[in-house]
Amino acid sequence: MKVKTLTPLWTGGVGGKVDRIHETGLLGSMRWWYEVLVRGLGGRVCERSDECKFDVDKYFKSEASDEGKRLRDAGLCDVCQVFGATGWKRRFRLSVKESEIYDAIIQHPIEAERVYETQGKKHTPAWYFPSFPNTKPNTPKSGSFEIQIQSLYGDFPSDVIMGLIQFIADWGALGARAQMGFGVIEPIDDRWDTGPLYKWLATTADNQEYYEWPSLRNVFFTQIKMQNVREVDTFNLKYDLRQLFSANQDVRHFIMGTTAGDNKMAAKVKISRPYGDGQIRIWGWIPEKAGCYDNEWNREKIVEVIHNHLIHEYDLETWREFNSPRDTATVNITDPREFLQSLLGIEGG
Repeated sequence: MKVKTLTPLWTGGVGGKVDRIHETGLLGSMRWWYEVLVRGLGGRVCERSDECKFDVDKYFKSEASDEGKRLRDAGLCDVCQVFGATGWKRRFRLSVKESEIYDAIIQHPIEAERVYETQGKKHTPAWYFPSFPNTKPNTPKSGSFEIQIQSLYGDFPSDVIMGLIQFIADWGALGARAQMGFGVIEPIDDRWDTGPLYKWLATTADNQEYYEWPSLRNVFFTQIKMQNVREVDTFNLKYDLRQLFSANQDVRHFIMGTTAGDNKMAAKVKISRPYGDGQIRIWGWIPEKAGCYDNEWNREKIVEVIHNHLIHEYDLETWREFNSPRDTATVNITDPREFLQSLLGIEGG
């Protein structure tokens, strides 16, 4: 699979240093997105506090009629069956061949064109990227590279993973630090077939519900376009979205993240750096249930506030959201499988 970066790619490494494209950084984000899709179809996904372990005795004692159910009986959720767990090897091998990769040029640090005031002092919001002593600044990578996928099990088609990466290329980001605008990619040649991914995911469909975890049912995907767009515009928008929730600090931190104090929290809304012809990609997951919700704030209110800001301040090209009147392609669609087919570009069936 030949890939090129549309925004710089960050995969980390030893101590977080981006010395090359690390496969582990790609696998982590791929697993995250796969979990989103499986949860959306009601499949089984383990929690980090209760990770799967493969029990060979339970596997052979299972009376299930198919392999997926047999592996469930043996202690593997639908995600761990593919990405591996204790006692169970990942079903595929991923390797990277760097062909034309170079250090990206990014502003370091980067400041938004905004000013806020605390305790009578004015501040400019800024974002920083780690540097290492006696070395050049730690930078993400840009350019083109190859992702090589090899199936390690006879019953697992490697096309499933190719389809997953195509989904990420269409709607999300690959690698780490998506909250800093990194990781938007596209195939260099033709699109990769997403049919095998959908076919495999359809076998995981069940009736599990995930009110507090990222799921296809609570994610939104959108894209805006700007004239004469600049790198700083990503960070202007990031600050402006934070300000939408300024009246409630808990909600603001929950949605847009915080690095303050002991309660560090990753942003649930990600904003890409500009790419293409002035596009900026925004996506996020807003759960149905959260401890910070009150009589004023809930999922619907939060998503509506974000949508209103984007549609009034920018040229909004696309908005995709499950079972929503805001969706620009499939309004109020209630079947998650049909919604997934739409995102994957698959016609019915």
